[in-house]
Amino acid sequence: MSTQELQNIIAEWEKGNEQPFQKLFRKLYNKTFPSIKKLTKSSTTAEEVFMEGIHTFLEHFFIAKKTPPQNTFSYFYRICRNVWFDNHIKQKHPHLYNDQVEIADEEEPLKTSDDNASHLKKVAWARAIEQLKGLCKKIFQLHIEEGRRLKSLWQELGFNNYQSLVQANYRCKKKLTQAVLEEYEILTDD
Repeated sequence: MSTQELQNIIAEWEKGNEQPFQKLFRKLYNKTFPSIKKLTKSSTTAEEVFMEGIHTFLEHFFIAKKTPPQNTFSYFYRICRNVWFDNHIKQKHPHLYNDQVEIADEEEPLKTSDDNASHLKKVAWARAIEQLKGLCKKIFQLHIEEGRRLKSLWQELGFNNYQSLVQANYRCKKKLTQAVLEEYEILTDD
């Protein structure tokens, strides 16, 4: 599907004509659902990931009016893959996903084994954050520490478009998550 076709569907949707969007929905489902199901290994999970992907897709192109991608189906599949990956990591390692990043003092005294585990997680986060370099460090500082929206940062950070920054942010989060897991493993082995 071309960029122009997607722009036409968005224009019709804005006018209140949902029929072109329904056709797009069916096309997205037919072209991407088998791959999503293969990725998730579950029909139920694939349905959930697909619907969350549709929600993100709508937010990006129908509500936020971002420039439509060149390959709609490939872009949509990547959205769904990212949704699944984030959910998969959160289920596997829920201790790594807190709304607030709290940096622990490595010298802080501990009272119980639960306090120790919680402390080790915070120390792992702190060490992983210290390992960030270059662009990832800059994105983390501006987006997480200062609370600035990614949408307002793409030009400031020298990206050609917002989508490029989103992809870079995703790769940085993936690196950070891996670093946290490695640091936590090192700490628990000591």
